[in-house]
Amino acid sequence: MKREKVKHSEQVTLRWLDVKGHGEDIPSHVQNNKSLESVNLYENQVLKQQVQDLYRLLRKYEGVGSKAIAAKSAKYSGVVERWLNSPFLTEIKANTGPYTITQKFRKHPVYRIWYQWFDRLHKHNQEGVGFDYPISLKDTFQLYEMWCFTRIVKIVRESGLVCNTSGLFQTKKNGIFLELAENKESQIQLLGGLSLYYQRTYQFNTKGFQTYTQRMIPDIVIEGAKGIMIFDPKYRVPDNLGTALGEMHKYRDGIIHRETGKRAVLEVYILTPTKDEQAEGLRYFREDFQQKYRMGAIQVAPGFVEDNLKEKVLACIESLSAYESDMSG
Repeated sequence: MKREKVKHSEQVTLRWLDVKGHGEDIPSHVQNNKSLESVNLYENQVLKQQVQDLYRLLRKYEGVGSKAIAAKSAKYSGVVERWLNSPFLTEIKANTGPYTITQKFRKHPVYRIWYQWFDRLHKHNQEGVGFDYPISLKDTFQLYEMWCFTRIVKIVRESGLVCNTSGLFQTKKNGIFLELAENKESQIQLLGGLSLYYQRTYQFNTKGFQTYTQRMIPDIVIEGAKGIMIFDPKYRVPDNLGTALGEMHKYRDGIIHRETGKRAVLEVYILTPTKDEQAEGLRYFREDFQQKYRMGAIQVAPGFVEDNLKEKVLACIESLSAYESDMSG
């Protein structure tokens, strides 16, 4: 960067006037400023502070267990060390402590890009995956639906059934976001040609499977080429599970295979945060009921043991895979 002109107070003028004996004749205001060129500006002082921080960070990475990361860190720390020993940076005194964003950091293209890059570096340990749209706190049911989906994702991932999760995420300039929303049909590819969907849409003209009445969007779907398993979170129905389960008949009857016209949904379960004492007296939670009718209710809530959900998800995947093989044969 070119050197900046700065004002420098020059005391030699005052001393010369005094030595020459002007004494009382010295004006009350004497112009004693001299323009100098310097690179030791505030923005450059911050820059040197950040380069030093980067060098210390790279040296830490040299001590990690991964040989590849340690070698790459050693390579880059050598580069940054040469920067710190360059004539430009040795002429600058590093800033200490916190720093502020000045107009030069905001407007100068080179300083702005550098500052933004280093700001992202500092925030790296705080990075996370967010939603691609805001969710109101009052929409707890939406959060419950997403939470149930992530629990099922955890089950299939830990069971080694996942092939590809790229369909869940979207990379934007300001981070990585989950694309969990209606009509997005966020998809995870599973082994055996199966897919796990969030809010899969079925209507009269969808490929593979269709509906012959209205459009239907079950929340969580495990889908193969021949059949479908549905898990539908219901946040607000602990006292009205019968009605909620009755609504699932529209999926059982209304979603059909496009080529054969046969029913496509093999099993359907609602997921609910119903408490133990409420669930004990309801037949929908019993295994014999679920085996007989291929539908029912499963307790899913933060803090609950998820063995029932895991067993049901894995059983559904196994059953669907077997059904796919039988139908293909």
